[in-house]
Order: sequence, then C-alpha cells, then structure tokens
Amino acid sequence: MACQLPVVALDIPSVRDLLRDGEASGGLIIRGEEAETFAAHLGRLLDDKTLSLQMGKKARLSVERRFSPEIIGAQLRDFIFPAKEDAIMLRDTGKSRNFAALKGRG
Repeated sequence: MACQLPVVALDIPSVRDLLRDGEASGGLIIRGEEAETFAAHLGRLLDDKTLSLQMGKKARLSVERRFSPEIIGAQLRDFIFPAKEDAIMLRDTGKSRNFAALKGRG
C-alpha cells in the first residue's frame, strides 16, 4: 500500500482494519479461502490498469493518513506521556506502566 499498489488480501482482523473501506482504501478483501474469488480479483486488477492505478493511489493515501510520522509520533507520545488525568489515575491506584515489559516486544 505504501508503494502505491492495490491489495488483494484474505479477511483477517488486522487486514480487515487496514482495508475497512474496501476499494476506497485501495484494496479488496476475500472472505474465507476462496481461491477463485482471489484469482478473479487479481485478474480484474491486472486487466484494468485504470482501476489498478486508482486503487494504488487510494492505498498510498490511506497509509499516509493513518501512519504518517506525525500521527505515529503523537500516538507514541500519548502512550509514553499519558494525559494528566491518566497520570493522576495511575498515581492514585498505585499502578504504573510496565515499560520493561514493553522493551521485550517487537
């Protein structure tokens, strides 16, 4: 998607979230494991260059809107430095964020 290419993907939770708007997101979702449908969607994109280019542009815009450095940076900032209300709630409950556990992820 970031390379401005349309996507044909199976319907799984993380993919469903990325392509929740279907063609408007730049992709097509296949329900279940329907090889014929998958092949038909690929064929459609290969045969219709205009559609493929349009969906590729939409895919790129979708990625830019959802995963720009500014958006990801703001999400990371909000996670590391919670809003004042969140910090008070954590202090009052005696709970803290376990940053050591996060280091082991990813």
